Amino acid sequence: MGENEKAATFYKKLLRRYAHPASVANNIQKLIDRLQMDKMDRLEVSSWRAWLDDSGKIAHYLGDVEVSYGKMKIIANKAELNVTENVMMIEGNVRLSWANKVTVTADKAGVNFAEKRIMLTHRVQVLKRQGTKVITEDWASAVFSIETGTYSGQDEQMEMK
Repeated sequence: MGENEKAATFYKKLLRRYAHPASVANNIQKLIDRLQMDKMDRLEVSSWRAWLDDSGKIAHYLGDVEVSYGKMKIIANKAELNVTENVMMIEGNVRLSWANKVTVTADKAGVNFAEKRIMLTHRVQVLKRQGTKVITEDWASAVFSIETGTYSGQDEQMEMK
């Protein structure tokens, strides 16, 4: 459990166990929300090898790359994060999962963290669970929302910018 999670748990107990004036309870709830939001918007990346380019603006990740951001997790062969533009290009056996409800596979993906969207290209396949059924959709490319887990597919290849 991370520090933010520990703090949020502590404040939740504080709210439940003790009577507080409404203004104090509201401030505590805002603090809990902020702590939980910090965790949701935190980017975590791991890989076998990682390095920064000479400019210090591009982080390179190679081998068993895992990217976590909010409810989203991506596994791939390699990734490049442009730190100044807040975008990541991901390649090789890309596998995206969102809240254990939707799984998307593709050859390439481009993540725009500011817009909270992902463009997946080259042999995109979506697996979505609905009750006991698994629905499969095949697309040339798709745009995926990090916030909602929704997506729209395209039969034609889109260009990544």
